Amino acid sequence: TVDSGLYWAETEPSRGVIGFDWADRQVDTWRAAGMRIRGHPVIWSRDDGSVLLPTWLTQGTFSKRDLTDILVTHVERVVDHFKGRVDEWVVVNEPYVPTYGYPTSMDLLYRTLGEGYIDLAFATARHVDPSALLVLNHTDNEHSRGNVEQVRRIAWRLRDKGLIDAVGVEMHMIDMDWVPGGIPTADDVTATVISYKMPCLVTEFDYDLSNYPGTDAEKYARQADIYRRLIGAVLDAGVREISFWNLEDDTSNAGSPVAAAMFLDAAHPKPAYVAVGDVLKKRAGLA
Repeated sequence: TVDSGLYWAETEPSRGVIGFDWADRQVDTWRAAGMRIRGHPVIWSRDDGSVLLPTWLTQGTFSKRDLTDILVTHVERVVDHFKGRVDEWVVVNEPYVPTYGYPTSMDLLYRTLGEGYIDLAFATARHVDPSALLVLNHTDNEHSRGNVEQVRRIAWRLRDKGLIDAVGVEMHMIDMDWVPGGIPTADDVTATVISYKMPCLVTEFDYDLSNYPGTDAEKYARQADIYRRLIGAVLDAGVREISFWNLEDDTSNAGSPVAAAMFLDAAHPKPAYVAVGDVLKKRAGLA
């Protein structure tokens, strides 16, 4: 998954000044290694003061027509530039949905264009590169108490228009009060993913140890169990593409989760890595 170098603030820091150098280098490297590539994302319009969006966009005043033109032009430029080199796209990442928990004001495109901007982005991407696999990606949408109903509603609308190929479920796991026991059960995850009735991908799996007490050994054992159970759950649901949010703790999610990945560093796998390997070996009939 290539993400750094593809955020709008990076590809168009000033209006009309387009650059893909860093993303190009990554895409070329991974393609030379024979890898399938996902671009992440074409559109993420969360306006929260971070570096996702360029200041000319967040601080500008645009009519509905102007912003529509800006959106279409951006999608066309990105997807066309990588046509034939990027196999699949997260076309829209984490759009505003009523259950997501942040105000509509934080989704810049939603504020002016409403939810229809999602459809427009997908339609444009489909037109530019009909061969690319197109994904709607969201968080907290892999369990029944999350925002699955709203994400499913959007995904089905896009599916009925022939604009989407898969739903991305991020699966950032952390012990939180709103899920009994902190983590959804395997049965809940399996049933929820199946409920989309269309292909799903796991796009950003990890398990943050921030809220779990105990020794390092106890934390890593807990983490291994979460990885084992939930990777098994999505495989039971028919998922055949699973991505992890970085492999090493020192690079995971820009350092914000605590020890969330499968490796301490490049040379030191954790029990979670062994657990995932065991699941995959058993599913492949190798163990």
